[in-house]
Amino acid sequence: PSGLDRNLYPICDTIASSEEYSSPVFAKTPEGKWLQWSPIIKLESNGPSMNASPGDKASNTLIDGGGESFLQTGEKLKCANVARSFENEDTCIYSTSSTACSPTRELGEVIIDLNETSITAFYEFGDKYVYAIRGLAMENLDQHACVDTQSRWEVEQNTICSSPTPLGAATVAALGDALASSTDPNALLKDVTVSLSCDPLDEHVDTLGMQIQVDADCYTHVHRDHNNVYDFSGWVSNHPGGEYNIQKWAEGFNGVPGWYLDYPLLGVPERKVPKHPMSRWDNNKGEPYIVFVAKLGNGIAYRDLPSNLKTNSIADHFGATAVQNEAAGTIVCGSHGEVANDRTLREQFEIRSNGEQVTSTDVMDNQRHVVWYEQGLWADDQFRQRMAFALSEMITVVPQNIDAETYTEVYAKYYDIFVNNAFGNYADIMKLVSYSPLMAEHLTYLKSKSHPYIFRKEDKRVSSPDENYAREIMQLFTIGLFVLNEDGTQVIDSSTGKPKETYTNEDIESFARAWTGFDRQAVRGNYEERRGGSTDNKIDPMQVIAAYRDPFPKADLAGGFLGDRYLRCVDLPSQSFLKKGAVYTLRGASPLSEYRTDPSQYATETDSAEKFALDTNSALYQLLHNGGQYKLTVELDEDLVCTATECNVDTVRMVKVDDVYYEFKEIPCVQMAFYDNGKQIRAKENKDLGSMCANPNLAHASEACCREERYQEVRQATKVTGVTYFYEGERTKYNTARDRCVNAGKDLCMFEYTNVSPVNDWWKKGYSWTNKDCEIMVKVNSEGYIAVVHDADNSYKNQIDRYGIPAEVDEYETLNWFKVHWDGDFPGSSPENSCAANKCKAHPNGSCVCKTSVSESAVFDSIVNVDKEQVMGQLFIGAMGPEATSVPNSGTGFTAHVVNGLIDTRTVFEVEDKGRTFFLKNIVSEVHLNGWEAVPTILEAEDAAVLQNATIKDSTELSASNARYIDFDATDEAFVTWDVSVSYTGDYSMSLRYALDTYTRQMEVYVNDEEIKWTSPNANTDIPDVVNLGDNPQNAVGFEPMSRCQGDCDIDDHCAAGLFCFQVNKGSSDFPGCNNPNGLGSDFCVDPNDVDNMLFLPTGGTNDDWRLTEVKIVRLVEGVNTIKVKCPFGNDKRPTIDYLKIEGLPSPTIASKFRNPPHFVAVIGEENSYTEQNMIDAQYETDALLEHLVYHDNVAPFLTTRIMQRFGVSNPSPRYVQTCVQAFKTGLYISGNETFGDSKYGSLAALSACVVLDREVTDEALYEDPAFGALREPILMVMNLLRSMEYSNTLPTVGLDGPPLVESYNVRLWQMDMKIGQSPHDFPSVFSFFLPEYVPEAGPALSAQLAAPEATILDMPKIIGLQNGMLSLIKYGMSDCHNGLSTYPGYRGCSDNGLYERSFGHLGRVPTGANITELVSEVSLLLTAGRLSQDNRDTIETACSSEPDLDAQYRCIQQLIVFSAEFHSTNTMQKSGEARAVDTTTASNSTESYKALVHIYLAGGLDSYHMLAPHTCAPINVYERFRAIRGKNSLSEGIGLTLEEMLVIDGNNPDQPCSTFGIHPNLPILQTLYNDGDAAFIANAGLMAEPVDVNNYRQMTPVQLFAHNDMSLETKKDDIFNEFVGTGVHGRIADVLKSKNLPVNVFSISGTQIVNVGEPGGVAPFILSSSGLPDFNAAPSISDMDTVILELNNATRKDSGIFAETWSNLLSESMASHELLKTELDAVDVSTAFPTGGIGAQLKTVAQLMKTKESRGVVRDIFYVSQGGYDTHSNMQANLVTRFTELNTALEAFVAEVKVQGLWDDVTVVQFSEFARTLDPNTGDGSDHGWGGVHFHIGGGLVGGKVRGLYPDDFVQSPSNPIALSRGRMVPTYPWDAMWKGTAEWFGIEDGPEMDKVLPMHENFPGKIYNRADLYGDLFV
Repeated sequence: PSGLDRNLYPICDTIASSEEYSSPVFAKTPEGKWLQWSPIIKLESNGPSMNASPGDKASNTLIDGGGESFLQTGEKLKCANVARSFENEDTCIYSTSSTACSPTRELGEVIIDLNETSITAFYEFGDKYVYAIRGLAMENLDQHACVDTQSRWEVEQNTICSSPTPLGAATVAALGDALASSTDPNALLKDVTVSLSCDPLDEHVDTLGMQIQVDADCYTHVHRDHNNVYDFSGWVSNHPGGEYNIQKWAEGFNGVPGWYLDYPLLGVPERKVPKHPMSRWDNNKGEPYIVFVAKLGNGIAYRDLPSNLKTNSIADHFGATAVQNEAAGTIVCGSHGEVANDRTLREQFEIRSNGEQVTSTDVMDNQRHVVWYEQGLWADDQFRQRMAFALSEMITVVPQNIDAETYTEVYAKYYDIFVNNAFGNYADIMKLVSYSPLMAEHLTYLKSKSHPYIFRKEDKRVSSPDENYAREIMQLFTIGLFVLNEDGTQVIDSSTGKPKETYTNEDIESFARAWTGFDRQAVRGNYEERRGGSTDNKIDPMQVIAAYRDPFPKADLAGGFLGDRYLRCVDLPSQSFLKKGAVYTLRGASPLSEYRTDPSQYATETDSAEKFALDTNSALYQLLHNGGQYKLTVELDEDLVCTATECNVDTVRMVKVDDVYYEFKEIPCVQMAFYDNGKQIRAKENKDLGSMCANPNLAHASEACCREERYQEVRQATKVTGVTYFYEGERTKYNTARDRCVNAGKDLCMFEYTNVSPVNDWWKKGYSWTNKDCEIMVKVNSEGYIAVVHDADNSYKNQIDRYGIPAEVDEYETLNWFKVHWDGDFPGSSPENSCAANKCKAHPNGSCVCKTSVSESAVFDSIVNVDKEQVMGQLFIGAMGPEATSVPNSGTGFTAHVVNGLIDTRTVFEVEDKGRTFFLKNIVSEVHLNGWEAVPTILEAEDAAVLQNATIKDSTELSASNARYIDFDATDEAFVTWDVSVSYTGDYSMSLRYALDTYTRQMEVYVNDEEIKWTSPNANTDIPDVVNLGDNPQNAVGFEPMSRCQGDCDIDDHCAAGLFCFQVNKGSSDFPGCNNPNGLGSDFCVDPNDVDNMLFLPTGGTNDDWRLTEVKIVRLVEGVNTIKVKCPFGNDKRPTIDYLKIEGLPSPTIASKFRNPPHFVAVIGEENSYTEQNMIDAQYETDALLEHLVYHDNVAPFLTTRIMQRFGVSNPSPRYVQTCVQAFKTGLYISGNETFGDSKYGSLAALSACVVLDREVTDEALYEDPAFGALREPILMVMNLLRSMEYSNTLPTVGLDGPPLVESYNVRLWQMDMKIGQSPHDFPSVFSFFLPEYVPEAGPALSAQLAAPEATILDMPKIIGLQNGMLSLIKYGMSDCHNGLSTYPGYRGCSDNGLYERSFGHLGRVPTGANITELVSEVSLLLTAGRLSQDNRDTIETACSSEPDLDAQYRCIQQLIVFSAEFHSTNTMQKSGEARAVDTTTASNSTESYKALVHIYLAGGLDSYHMLAPHTCAPINVYERFRAIRGKNSLSEGIGLTLEEMLVIDGNNPDQPCSTFGIHPNLPILQTLYNDGDAAFIANAGLMAEPVDVNNYRQMTPVQLFAHNDMSLETKKDDIFNEFVGTGVHGRIADVLKSKNLPVNVFSISGTQIVNVGEPGGVAPFILSSSGLPDFNAAPSISDMDTVILELNNATRKDSGIFAETWSNLLSESMASHELLKTELDAVDVSTAFPTGGIGAQLKTVAQLMKTKESRGVVRDIFYVSQGGYDTHSNMQANLVTRFTELNTALEAFVAEVKVQGLWDDVTVVQFSEFARTLDPNTGDGSDHGWGGVHFHIGGGLVGGKVRGLYPDDFVQSPSNPIALSRGRMVPTYPWDAMWKGTAEWFGIEDGPEMDKVLPMHENFPGKIYNRADLYGDLFV
């Protein structure tokens, strides 16, 4: 029990003390048997190993998907069945196992109503702490309902207010109107969004929380977050008052139900709960701890819940999990590489799980690296591993951006993409990467949603999709920034003389819409997972949620659209499900679609009549049944003949084959955005959301049978199972639907409701066709972008997510702009080409609305002089293939398949391009714009001039256009008259919007007192009067339906087909020939086509079921006309009128046309779980985008160059690049007798073979070329050392008794990114470790402008760390000794004796040389490929010859060679024979006082409008504009600072639009310094070459705007035109000061930075780490070892290798800098406590360095520090709270310390970032890359307390705004030089030539530059 005495049992020394190394426990029984216990988890094989053959991929898939384990553990283990995807479909099997389980399928469309019951269910079923928040107080006048434009009111229905607030009449009226007209459907809480005109006397804090009676209801004003529902689960563990005080509410606390939380504003003294000020709520609500769900009383779709709430149990409870009958079989799939673990092997890895973590976090974090190191050392396929690593360095995921710090498997899975496809196809890699949940989380497009989705779901919140991935996949993964020739050289834009850019920000915006909809798969079992139950699957390829995807067209990079050259859906063959190429996928027992969205009820519906069961005689049945041997995928290899019901349908979805289901998977096709002859569709009820147009030639709706003239049929249109529809969810084309209804004795109509028989389930209804024509119109904005408008008839006006026309196609609501390619100018492009000039409608926002028509015509009429480029550039419509009767005609690069010898619209062109075959129709589809001779005018009910026996009433349902309508009295002579003004005499279209809750009626129309009669459709209207039959016929025996003009009928069914019963109360029916000669009231069967008045058909209601009459043509005269609508004598139950619509006849516009854009995803969105927006179409669109990018001409040279750089050629020759580009494009590379590749475009096998076998890398002579080669990557040099020196992971023998308990370890390299600047997986940013274009700061590489990417990270700390680590490895083995590359193994000390007793392993190579000369040659061969120069060989041999034996000499040789330039580069080295001169001394005789300039760089693009926001502004309310563009609406505060949380400062600048501004609450140091006069801001500043606006910024700013690397580089250079090439602003300042004999040092505490670089011969910058400086070579093996190292890197000749020279120079400078600074820094400390790590540690180092200024002899210091994490594409607010808190704490400490040192007046701190961000948020509550923003500077000498620059007062793009680009991207009005100029003067730079050098562009900005006197005051005048 007391353990073993380690002195008696030295074996104990081999047992590691750390829990990390805990080994299995052994026990020996009395019988001598050994037992072992180990707690190792067993994982099951559920997929193929990486080496499995293609036919063996499914052999290891779990037969039941892990169902048995799922059941045995009581469902604690998850089902391991993997969702089927493109990545794993070859692992799938059809399982009939009784325990088989299905992958969790969440039904995202399920709506959860947030009420008491549902809120408590989150805790009951998911242990989640979800509450409605109450008890929030309003404290500021800004929250007053009469002041704030948005307010919330708690409603007590049918209640008299108990304490109504006394208010003025104006206030009562304003509030009453606002509340009564609120469109908020919530019955509990009404959000009002309107500016109110209240009585000023009521606008005070005492009336906050006012109460007012409105009609029968009592309204109380409450806090805008009152009764919002939040997920507090994340706050539980972060609540300062402890977990209990948040958890207690869930169980019901102190009599409070468990569904809401009372905010303890006043505290609870008896329970020691302190007061909670409202600032605490404002600062802590929101991501990541208190996550908004929705408003109490609202519904939320399951898919829109916060991720933390989407658990299996919660999904099950709310019915959001698909349930299926698994008895008939289940599709079970595995995952590649998901193999079982071997629990007998050495050293186990711990995995994340719901169990207790017993391994330390840092060890868990290191596990993924160990996997890589093991493969790098021991794997047999080293070239594959090397290629995979190269690819991973290009296509990075950054762990700090991913919530998976301690995961191993998720990173291994991602890395396997590159391992598996290293010699595969690049297109496959890009698809796998794009669907990777890690990539989506890293680049923030996870759950990115479209604008229309957010607009509909979040109360019209304006947002945009996340742009991050759309940018980076182009810039970094595929095409790069600049257009390249095939040889990799840049294409120069002749108009600018600069490299031509590959894409614009508009392209990014377009593609960002295509990256919406991606979300993780549901969780499953058998993989590493720690959040049991939540949707946190970081392993499997993502799903695409079609509802999130933007459905509108996306312009591409080639002047076309995504979807170009795809087949049009209207061109699919009839009944394509039976045609050759049709694909069916097995779904087993599940009737739910895998690719489409269907109601969840389909899964449980058992009525076989509702399923599409194939007839057993059907050819399709026979093929799919396959004798009961069901195949997972079946593709038809020939056309099939239809059988039975198959012949009646246009298409199928799920087909039933006995007891299993197959799903038909339509081939990719596109819809056209514009089409003629549209037909209106409706949802199940006329008022429901979804009244819109549909293409009648597409199966997008179903039938709803009724005759429009028959009242009862309009009220209930029918769908009859087996008669008019044949399976649940059936869609038909328009004609099919109409034919079915006609055959059933009915037709299509504008129905009120639909009814399904025999069972009228709502979820069987979906969208239905009507007989109403509708038109697709176009809305054009000031930029020429368009939006699609549906001119549809809507029963209810649009209310978001409730009624009417969906906002995305509504004329007044849509903001879904997309780019088209105009053939000429567009309406509104100029005053001459205005909306009015085109006779289009002008909207107040500057957009134009025009009518459209579509034409199709042949593009080519001959193939003479036509080539492939012309064909591909002008034909964009795909074809199924040539017609059978066509004849092929060969052209130049194409084949034309000609019919009847004519090149016309039937001709199909066949083109081969990059291995793809295109069949293209010889057709162009073009959209022509039309206007109106007079634009439509609406005359509302209240516009009526005269009302006779009629009344204007309110529409209680708010369905009337203006909430008013005209109700006619049931008397004779009722009429209404409008005065209509027109500008010309002519014909006009007239229609009326009306409602009619009775049988068909007609009205008389008078124009200028003349009755208008229209010719009836029937030609034979004059028929003899028919005598009334008299008796009611309904009880007559043998009754026959009545014919035309017979009566007396009672209902429509008494009439024959085509007639209806017209009920009147007079003798005449007003239908020709239909009257009663007796003059008595009679009801006749009439033909609606006989009428010559205006006909009013039944709608189903009187004030809520509206439609437009048929358009009638009337003649109006110039001026004022009267139009009277009169009720005929005797008609009762008259229609009610909403408005009169008058418009001119269509007229062609003067504007040009544009090509009809295609799109994949239907515009018809979700309504009651019915939608045409399907996952498969979104996936097809993703495929099209990936293909567009991967097949771009830039990909081959871009990718080839990057791969070459990773394989040791930093500056490949154009010939080399072009050769390998051809290999990539053709898929072939031949070397000798070997052929590599598969002859397919994108072959990495061909490319990689070319890269390593081309003569440029195999010709040894090239190694003598100074410019050839590269620096080597640090991690690869370490691996080279380990492999070449034969690393052994076994413990050394150290004289212990018995064998050690642990005999070997994994490769224990530790935190290599911190030690050497590089480690696998741990990329510092999306730009990886190295910048491909990086040119070193000094030396011949700079002079020659040769890229040396690896030099990016070769700063002094990294160089020292790398060399210390390799020295330690050689001497002590894998250990922590003297800054070694590993950790303390738990035993022994550090001894350089060859025993390695303190290590996890050691270099085990046994030397073969017999003497030191041979040893040097051996190590040189292994580590430098024999490149080691003779001079260095001699130096090493001399230095190591004194070692006592060959082993010691061998270790000495290794140590010295790893310092050589030949080891660190692929160059040879030619010594000059001279010592290298390194000058780090700074002698000072200057009498100048000391000054320091500190540059804080906030990396990633600071959202600076969240740092400084407008507060009090007049006369323009800039704050409201600011909040609006930042996304504020009734449901969300958006992402803008609120007035309450701002730290208010005076602007002190009359030029600003605001008198006060607000600083972010987490930056109080800036407010303090500002108020002290020690801080100032410059607003709307940015990188500029010269002043620009929205019209010329592209031409006049020749940089890659909005791109991180380019903007960061140019910001630090501040020399766009490269007048001082390769230098930065700090470096140039230092150069000028040095030339004036002012001693200056330049430091970076954040790596190598261009900003610090001066001209050759200038001031060399120091590069330090914030963690201090370790000892260098602390225990040298030989005497004067540092001298020997420097001698190895002595000066070289001009013909020596440039990269070798770069290393030697960097090493020598680093050693000198280290020696100088180490002593100084070790001798000083600071008086102030600084934060540890990050920006705080950097500023502490700066403060320490300031204390060494005298010993360094300087009078000027320049420091560069940085803080990352500002690339806030998601959760911007929460991220900036964290970042700003860190920055604030660091600045507070720094300012305090500098003041202690007495230097505050001598220090200036300037802050920059590469760019600001969009003010308009994206759908992830983040902001994307912008331009102009705010930055600050601080210092004791400043004239602070002022906001300089010019803060924008308008953030919205418009023709009148010269500085606003899309989404609130502001064009800067002030340059960076505005701050730099005065700062540089203060620092010692004089105006004139000195300033021209420091700031080469400052003269371009007269009036926009601040001088020394402006910034530092009279002291410097």
